[in-house]
Amino acid sequence: MKRFSALLMMFGALTFTACSDDDDGENGNGNGNGNGMSVGTFEASVSGDITEDINGIAYYETVSGDVAITLFVSFNNWPFITFLFNPPVEEGIYTAIGTATDQEDDETNASASNGNFLFFGNGGSVTITNVQSEQIDGEFTVNFQYSDGTEEVNIVIDGQFSAEKD
Repeated sequence: MKRFSALLMMFGALTFTACSDDDDGENGNGNGNGNGMSVGTFEASVSGDITEDINGIAYYETVSGDVAITLFVSFNNWPFITFLFNPPVEEGIYTAIGTATDQEDDETNASASNGNFLFFGNGGSVTITNVQSEQIDGEFTVNFQYSDGTEEVNIVIDGQFSAEKD
């Protein structure tokens, strides 16, 4: 439950940061993207009950003791895709899970939202291919599921990222 609460708080904070109206780099403050953080990029394809190609920015930071890699979409309704890792993040394959309180070191808590549904990881993997002091690179194929007891939506998001340190 602690991890789920932290995830929801992070989602709220990150949503407001992503929606800032001066993030286009044209505000003249010398910060590039308007909020002062370095950003990387990502590209991915969504398949299953929803299909589309998405891309945007990628960064990582420490949140409540975990390392969070966050992917924000530059257009349409996808506010975020997030992978939470136990530190330290190292090169290797991590199994994607939902919001487990007893996450193992070889697992990542995966979540995503398309603006209509909050999805949780339900299998698949995230492969970290490169870890440097200011950048983490990887690729992922993660099964996500939304279920509220009456409706179920299943998707697979497949892509790659190069996340810069926040």
